[in-house]
Amino acid sequence: MAKQMGYRAYNYNLAECTVPFSKLSVWSHDIPYLYRKNLIGISIETLPAWHIYGPHIYLSIRLSYQPEADANALMDDYFTKFYGDKAGQAMKEYWLTIDEAFAKMRCHSGSFFALHLAYTPDVVSRCQALLERAKELAQGVPVYLARITMAEEGFQNAVQYLQLRDAINQGEFASAKTIYEKLLERAKAQVKAGYGSQYTVTYLQRFLGGIVDRGAAATAPPRRLLQVLSDVWRFTWDERGEGLQLGYHLPQTDDSRWLQVATYSKTLDAQGLPDKKTILWYRTSFRLPQDYQRLYQRLFLFFAEVDGTATVYLNGHQIGEQKERRVPFEVDITDGAKAGDNLLAVRVDHSRITELFLGGIIRPVLLIAVEREAR
Repeated sequence: MAKQMGYRAYNYNLAECTVPFSKLSVWSHDIPYLYRKNLIGISIETLPAWHIYGPHIYLSIRLSYQPEADANALMDDYFTKFYGDKAGQAMKEYWLTIDEAFAKMRCHSGSFFALHLAYTPDVVSRCQALLERAKELAQGVPVYLARITMAEEGFQNAVQYLQLRDAINQGEFASAKTIYEKLLERAKAQVKAGYGSQYTVTYLQRFLGGIVDRGAAATAPPRRLLQVLSDVWRFTWDERGEGLQLGYHLPQTDDSRWLQVATYSKTLDAQGLPDKKTILWYRTSFRLPQDYQRLYQRLFLFFAEVDGTATVYLNGHQIGEQKERRVPFEVDITDGAKAGDNLLAVRVDHSRITELFLGGIIRPVLLIAVEREAR
């Protein structure tokens, strides 16, 4: 066993850096613990985004140089001096509320996919109240009020992201695009103000911009959203790659013993399921009216995001595939659809290594139509 060690870690939520996030409890424990285990060097990748990471950036620096220091005393001193004697306690409670929300979250998924599990309605309401209380207590002291307002700017990122997520999950991509553009402009303004990070802008564009733009185009007139397919699908792993031979894509296959899993509301990891690097199969169904051919000229399925390459089957027949991971795509199902129940199966190749613990279908699937012109 090694007698000495070095340590490297991220000081932000991997592949996201938009909403307030805290590692106060992590560093309070980990750095002193590692020091006692003969840690001789530490490298913490940090983004200078003080409106969303300020307190734990400070603590990570102080403990890196003084691992035997009292973390609670360091932070009490920080909150008092940074936000003032009167507002310091309210801001301490604000950051500790966020810290506790992430620390207790039973999910390892990175990027934007677990934020709603931390920012529950209760957490959002408490944070809002604490920020308002702190602003009241800091009245008359411009420097403290400015620092609280900076934190509030970061918190509004979280509020807007939750709105964006809700709009995407409801298939309301026109609204999602409006919210996304406001959030992006907010992030750019924070960078210009000197306390935001360009990575926030970059990650918003990289991980959300394409989904929003493609979704807005896919649902714009003359197209019409008919349905957001069920969040819950039947699911199984296919570690031997035998799904096709076993008929996993066929309507007559009995999938009653398959798991029932959420798709866009929770990752597999958030549901307590392992992130296996293998083939994943999903099955669900949707209904079309008897006269759908009279109503609709074309029918499409829009997949907002799948973590893996995907092959799509409708009523037992392959109707499309996507060879790029996590890129929105659509398939034309006009010729494969039928009146009544339609069985949709998706084979996802999730064998490529990932560090985000996502897996499979992770954004909504939309049923979209081009209506026939009235005569």
